[in-house]
Amino acid sequence: VEREARLALGETGVVLVGRPDRIDRHADGRLQIFDYKTSSPPGAADRDRSDDQLSLLAAMALAGAFGDVTAGLRGAAYVSLSPSVKTPVIEVPTGEE
Repeated sequence: VEREARLALGETGVVLVGRPDRIDRHADGRLQIFDYKTSSPPGAADRDRSDDQLSLLAAMALAGAFGDVTAGLRGAAYVSLSPSVKTPVIEVPTGEE
């Protein structure tokens, strides 16, 4: 179930709002974030030109916006549900590698 979370950035007045499609908690405590797409996932050039949704969600997760995270992130990925997409899973760097 998608669940919205909010993360205030100090005293800046900026609030990040995110709703990941799926978050898995692995046995080691690390989180894996997924964003499902009905067509092609955004390519690297698209992510460089605009806000990278998964990177923001990863930062929010590391800051505890989706509950206690003690072991960090396992990763984040866009997953295409389209059968015509040649690369259906695109891993996104989260800074935890």
